[in-house]
Amino acid sequence: MGTLSSDDGIWRLASALAGAASPTEVAAALAEQGAAAAGASFSNMAVLTVETGRVRVVHGSVMDPAIAARWEELDLSEPTPLCEAMMSRRPVLAASLVLVELERRYPDMVADTVATSIGATASYPLFSAAGLVLGAVGQLRNSVRAYATEDPSPSSVLTRLNRMMCRLEPGEYATAIVAVWDEGRGTLLRSNAGHPPVLRCRPGEFGYLVPPPDGRLLGVSPDWAYKEQSKVLRPGTTMLFYTDGLVERRGHELLDGMSALLEFVESLDDLSPQAICDQVLHWRRAQGRIEDDVCLLAARLRKREGSPPTTG
Repeated sequence: MGTLSSDDGIWRLASALAGAASPTEVAAALAEQGAAAAGASFSNMAVLTVETGRVRVVHGSVMDPAIAARWEELDLSEPTPLCEAMMSRRPVLAASLVLVELERRYPDMVADTVATSIGATASYPLFSAAGLVLGAVGQLRNSVRAYATEDPSPSSVLTRLNRMMCRLEPGEYATAIVAVWDEGRGTLLRSNAGHPPVLRCRPGEFGYLVPPPDGRLLGVSPDWAYKEQSKVLRPGTTMLFYTDGLVERRGHELLDGMSALLEFVESLDDLSPQAICDQVLHWRRAQGRIEDDVCLLAARLRKREGSPPTTG
């Protein structure tokens, strides 16, 4: 019998997440498959309702049902590692749960911790960030999120994603672009795996952020290391990510489609993300039959208050 590698666990987690259609199903998928992906004996997923301050916990099937039922819902103020991680927005690691220390920090957990023979725990807060992903299939997008939790560097995410895809899905190929917006520095760090370039939109400042020429498709070369590019951008700039179905038309060159898209966006008065997506889709439909899937993602870059000004 073989052993389950970290990539295998993440792929199974991604596959489970791809089939999740509701927040509850997402939490259940993380609870069931998260342990294997992290190399742990069990896992759970807690969701905070900010309005009420209540925390709802979904446990994996390996947890004793009676114990799991006692910890299905709790108040954010209760002394538990999960609540501590949520309030501090930092990981809470208990490498060795000594009974005396446990009684001091989390007294309500002593009996159940002893009953389940838990020796160590790790609680990680998950919160939204400006980590932008477009391209690939559902499993790959979810794998991106899993890898980005460990290391948000776009080049690292694509390199690991490519290696996993080559090993677990040989003969399959995909394109993807991963970008991270740094509000403090005003920079967009991005890495591209054969995907159409992102389009920046700001009055008087329109243009494609052209990727390096050697951004290979995912699934081609297992040892390929992707590169990163950094661009200083002005706050208020809207970035338009899109799939190639938006600019491809049978009998026309891809560059012609990109030029037409740029020309159209330059004519727009409203460059808000919603307006750009609505108008670009209307424009594409007017060009004729759409022969491939079209997906758009628009994001307006903002600046953290108190940060120094940037130029771009």
